[in-house]
Amino acid sequence: QALELGAIDFIEKPDGATHTLEGFMKHVAAALQRASASRRMLAAAKGLAAQQRPTVTAPVRPAVAAHAPANHGKVSLIAIGASTGGVPAVQTVMRDAAHLRVPIAVVQHMPAGYTAKFAARLSAATGLDVREAADGERLRPGMAVVAPGGTKHLEIEERRGELICHLKDAPLVSGHCPSVDVMFHSVARALGAQALGVLLTGMGRDGADGLLAMRKAGAATLIQSGETCVVNGMPKAAFELGAAERVVPLDQIGGAIAGLLGERPQQRTA
Repeated sequence: QALELGAIDFIEKPDGATHTLEGFMKHVAAALQRASASRRMLAAAKGLAAQQRPTVTAPVRPAVAAHAPANHGKVSLIAIGASTGGVPAVQTVMRDAAHLRVPIAVVQHMPAGYTAKFAARLSAATGLDVREAADGERLRPGMAVVAPGGTKHLEIEERRGELICHLKDAPLVSGHCPSVDVMFHSVARALGAQALGVLLTGMGRDGADGLLAMRKAGAATLIQSGETCVVNGMPKAAFELGAAERVVPLDQIGGAIAGLLGERPQQRTA
């Protein structure tokens, strides 16, 4: 709830057993670095906004277009990755895309024990069936899964025409577990042009390489615009790689997804 209300990050209180004081101090230092970065990003964004209006759906790095046909396939899955500042951002995108009834897979950097609660809050806010992903679980229309925090990565596999969640033990990838890169790469392999990738606010570069793989496989790819990010790290890294087909302000991403699917945007109510 604190993250939804605007908190930049959070850390777990040490319990003296699984969380030592030394480990706690490392988490504090890392959280302070993320908070500092987010403050600089927000200050820069405010200065930029005062000078110019944001571009809505600017194409990025057309040289990559040779790997990404203009005519994408029928979208069978929306894959979303986020980190710092991602809790309200993911909720906004899912709320605005809920009427499309396309299965959604989310990787949000979050410790074990929190992702199930995050999924429950997303379910209440969007009306979708949102749950923490379980190994072997089948994705259906109107359903979304959140990668569980902890020691397993989420991959999406296609088996006999069905989309299946696979959780696998593996080392950190791009500095994280679960990793957005791992999920995006799996979606590129399983679905190719029949997927849509969205990379939201976050520190670092997790998801940039995976989004590029999705674009090369023919998927539509979107990144959150820098001026609407809490930390424009992951989207910026994707931009620099040429992984994004479009750059979109947060409150317009749902509408952009609907347009790519040939549907009308969700009509918001007060």
